[in-house]
Amino acid sequence: MIRLSSLVFWLFVAGASLQASTRAELVSLHEKVPAGTVLQVALLVTPTEKSHVYYLAPGEMGFPVSIQWKNLPEGVLAGPLQFPLPHRVKTGKLATIGYEEPTYFFSSLTLRKDIPPGKLKLQAEASWLACSDETCVPGEQTVSVSIEILAPGSTSSPASLTLAKELRKIPVNAPKSWTATVSSSKEHWLFHLKPPSDWPAPSEPSNIEAFSETPEALHSGAKPKIQIKSGSIEVMALKSEYADPEVTPNLILFGLNPPLRFQPEKL
Repeated sequence: MIRLSSLVFWLFVAGASLQASTRAELVSLHEKVPAGTVLQVALLVTPTEKSHVYYLAPGEMGFPVSIQWKNLPEGVLAGPLQFPLPHRVKTGKLATIGYEEPTYFFSSLTLRKDIPPGKLKLQAEASWLACSDETCVPGEQTVSVSIEILAPGSTSSPASLTLAKELRKIPVNAPKSWTATVSSSKEHWLFHLKPPSDWPAPSEPSNIEAFSETPEALHSGAKPKIQIKSGSIEVMALKSEYADPEVTPNLILFGLNPPLRFQPEKL
C-alpha cells in the first residue's frame, strides 16, 4: 500500500518510460487441457532496467502486481495470484519488497467438467507499480492466452518446461503434519515451526529466506534470523512499525522444496 507520507516524494507520470518498458504477458503451463481439471497460468512481468515491481506485502510503500480477469467463461474459476521469492529492495530511502527481474506470478484456473471442448481465450488486465530510484509509474496492460479444452478424461499436452520450473518456486500450504506457533514482543515476532519426525532438516539455514504475505506485519528492510534447533525451525523477525497486534501474520519459507506457507497459532 502506498502511504500518504510517501507520496510526497514520488512522481507518478502517465506514459513515462518506466511504463513503456515494463511489460506483461499471460502464458499457460499447458496448451491443451481436459475439462474438469485445474490449469496453471502465469503472468510474466518484466520490469524495465533499474526498476522493480512489488510483492504481495510491498513494505513501506508500493502496491503488488495484480491481475483482474475479464469475462471469464462460465465454468472457469480463477484463484488468487501467487507470488514467488521476492527481494528486499530500496525505493529511494524506503525499505520495500519486490522484483527487479522477469518474474512469473501464477494463478490456478479450475475448469468445470461441463465446459464444451474447443478453443478458449482467457483475457485479463494486469497492473503494477514500477519504481526506480527517481520515479514511480503505475502501469497496466491487457493480456491474453488461448488454450484448447479437451473432453474430460483426455490427456493434457506436455507442460512447458520453463513454467514447470517456475511453478516449483510458488509456496504451498504447509502439510498438517507440521505445527506452527508465533509469539510476539514489543519489537519482534518469534515463529516456532515443528516438522514431522521424518523431515530431512537442513544442517544450517543459510539458504532459507523468510517473508510474510501479511501486509505491514514484518519489517520490510530487516532480514529475519533463522535457526534450526533439534530439527525445528525458529524464525525471529523484526515487526513493522505499522503491525496490527490483533493480526496474526503468516510466514513463507523459501528455500525449502517446495516453499511452504504457515498460518501459525498465536501464543
